[in-house]
Amino acid sequence: MHGSRSLLHEIPILIKDNIATNDRMETTAGGLALVGSRVPCDAFVVQRLIQVDAIILEGWSARGDASSSAYVANGDPSGSSSGSAIATSAGLCAAAIETETAGSIVMPSSLADIVGLKPTVGLTSRSSVTPISYDHDTVRPMGKTVEDVALLLEVIQGIDNRDNATQQTRIIRHQNYTQFLLGVEGLRYLRLGVIRQVFHYNFRHHISYYLSELENRTMKSLRDLIKFNIEHTDQ
Repeated sequence: MHGSRSLLHEIPILIKDNIATNDRMETTAGGLALVGSRVPCDAFVVQRLIQVDAIILEGWSARGDASSSAYVANGDPSGSSSGSAIATSAGLCAAAIETETAGSIVMPSSLADIVGLKPTVGLTSRSSVTPISYDHDTVRPMGKTVEDVALLLEVIQGIDNRDNATQQTRIIRHQNYTQFLLGVEGLRYLRLGVIRQVFHYNFRHHISYYLSELENRTMKSLRDLIKFNIEHTDQ
């Protein structure tokens, strides 16, 4: 915050379609099966953005046309956050809030020539976000510069009583992430970790819990989603 306004005051931020917004924008995770369902509340990260007067834009969704690279005609934009990466890169929004389980932020960010950060699980809340794996899911920022991403992370990180991972004492939090912008010098003690193998074993349970919170819902389980997709292959 600077004076009476935050640095994100009236800044347009794109929200991925699997992050709940309790307004006229639908939250469907890109699926026709969830069209018409209503989330009970805004996601924690959306609440944080509203508190600093950011402008929330409806996010990318596979319900629309397939996206393409902002730089290469018909180029492959990569993972599930590709639409937001393209929109940020093309200047359709200032930045975006996305989700990643395994690569769906960092890969499209690299192809769109922007910055994408996958924070430690628990640094940002996943409550009211369509889940894949609570062991790996993260909500994270995407922007044109490292500073933009740092400013967004300052706003969306926090402890949420609806996401137990955010309450872990091992999570190191900072109110000011821009203090770590040291240029090339900041790479001197950089450590890189490489994930060799990932297990996604808890999707069925987590998606069922998420669906149970929806209002006006017809989809109650993973089985219902699979059945819907089989019956609507022409869509």
